[in-house]
Amino acid sequence: APWRTEGGSMRKLKAWFRNLLIRYKILAVWSTLLVCTLCTIVVVANIVFSNAFIGESTKKVQENSRLVADKAAAVMADAASCANMITLNLNSVLETKGVNRNDFYDIDTFNEISNQLKFALLVFTDVQSAYFADRNGHVYASLYLGGRGGQEMADFRESGMYALLSADNGRNRWFAASRRGFMAPDPDEPVFTLGKRILHIKSGKELGILILNISEPKFSQSLSRSGLGDGYFLLSPDGTVLSSSWRDRVLEPLPADYPLPETEVPKVHRPGDDKPDVLLVRSPVQGSEWTLLSVTSLSKLSEGSTRITLLIVGIALAALLVSMAVAVRVSRAITGPLDHLAKAMSRLAEGELLVSAEIANRDEVGVLARGFNDMVVRIRKLLEDVRLEQKKKAEYRLALMQTQIKPHFLYNTLETVYALAMMRRFEETGRTVKALADFYRDALAGGAEYVTFEREFQTLRNYLLIQQTRYSDQFDYTIELDPKTADRLIPRLSVQPLVENAIYHGLKQQETYGHLWVRSYVNGGSAVIAVEDDGPGIPEPERSRLLKMRGASFGLFSVNQRLRLMYGEDGGLELGERNGGGARVLLRVPLVGLPLDMAREEVEGTEGEA
Repeated sequence: APWRTEGGSMRKLKAWFRNLLIRYKILAVWSTLLVCTLCTIVVVANIVFSNAFIGESTKKVQENSRLVADKAAAVMADAASCANMITLNLNSVLETKGVNRNDFYDIDTFNEISNQLKFALLVFTDVQSAYFADRNGHVYASLYLGGRGGQEMADFRESGMYALLSADNGRNRWFAASRRGFMAPDPDEPVFTLGKRILHIKSGKELGILILNISEPKFSQSLSRSGLGDGYFLLSPDGTVLSSSWRDRVLEPLPADYPLPETEVPKVHRPGDDKPDVLLVRSPVQGSEWTLLSVTSLSKLSEGSTRITLLIVGIALAALLVSMAVAVRVSRAITGPLDHLAKAMSRLAEGELLVSAEIANRDEVGVLARGFNDMVVRIRKLLEDVRLEQKKKAEYRLALMQTQIKPHFLYNTLETVYALAMMRRFEETGRTVKALADFYRDALAGGAEYVTFEREFQTLRNYLLIQQTRYSDQFDYTIELDPKTADRLIPRLSVQPLVENAIYHGLKQQETYGHLWVRSYVNGGSAVIAVEDDGPGIPEPERSRLLKMRGASFGLFSVNQRLRLMYGEDGGLELGERNGGGARVLLRVPLVGLPLDMAREEVEGTEGEA
């Protein structure tokens, strides 16, 4: 009979349980109760936390949508403030020119009004361009019109914008995003436009019409950076997309896959056709008739819920494992130290360096643990040494750049250019300005840290051309580049501090006309750049001290330290005396091989761009 079979199975189960060791009985009972409890906790906690997380995520999306709508409204408010400021400024300008004149246009008025428009755009950076058409048909703009003012005005008068603004009483009027061939910088780029009829504040007489444009792509980038789900649509009252994260939808009707909710309550929509479900949130843009529609996929909202579920399951499994370990005390005594060591190794593999295996055993596991701890300490020390070395190298690099690119060099050069221009020495003025531009492009460009000798010498030629123009009555110079060293790599702007020291601490200190020599050559296994002058020279006791001090000769100190970091003992500076009198500074780098921390591809790519 079936009941007999069931009764026999129960008797066998009881007999099996009765014959188990006590520790296994405790383990079996404890495991069964723990698994049932943990499963119940996992299911309930997952339901509660998932619903709470999705609700909180939906609320956050709704708040973000409102913040972005407020941001769009703020951009519009800035444009309105810009229009009001321009109105006041134009009233002030034209008040002095005579508002009652039939035609107040002249070159001074044109310049003043154009400057007012440009100044307003400096204050209100969200506005891309500004135009002002006076009552006599003259067009002023914040950008160069190139003789297109008459055509701009003709096209403007034929548009519906002109008729609407001419009939206004001076209030701000917004026009939806559109592409225009007039009163706009680019006919292919959509712009939001604020128009306003400018009236004289005292007499009420019309002065003209003001047009302010906001670039739709720039407006879209500003909103897209706000972290608004998958994207957004900015809609006009008729459902036309004025701006969107999806560029192909701009100035098109709202896609049917994303219907606009009737209220501001978030709405879940299922587009179908294997497309993911989305959460749609509607937010009004204050101060306009426009509406912001944000789109967020539900899968993105549930990502956090999935992580919570995995966390709960992980905690439950950890609790089960800990309980099992407590129950099986003997097994834990044997495998516990090994498990602890394995976990420490896993944490180290994940990048956690503040880890150690705290095992007091004196057996083989203890030996492994102590060896592991010693290895972690050595790794931390090695990484700390590397970090300090990189920090030191960055400090030297920054100090070198700050020492080289001194503001007074720029000021003095500009004064020289001014003096040359006043003396109508235009050819020298052009050479000096070109040399200054080339020098600062090489000195300040964010390119590779290393350049070839040939590139470094070209930068030096520009620098010396400027200095020789300033001090033409004090020295001249000679530059010689050995072709064998032309392709050798060197840290950018390593020679310029040496030349600057030679000029200011050597040639300028003497009363006679001096000469400066810069040349490269090969000496054994090194590529050498020699900077020599016939000035007073460097006394013997000062030479070693100059390469160690951080005072007035910080340029020599930083160059030497930089070369030592890049090339080790094979690179650096040597100070000496020139044959025939004067100072000599030798810059030495290895003739073969690369610096310790650079890849040649970086230099080649940067020089190709230059």
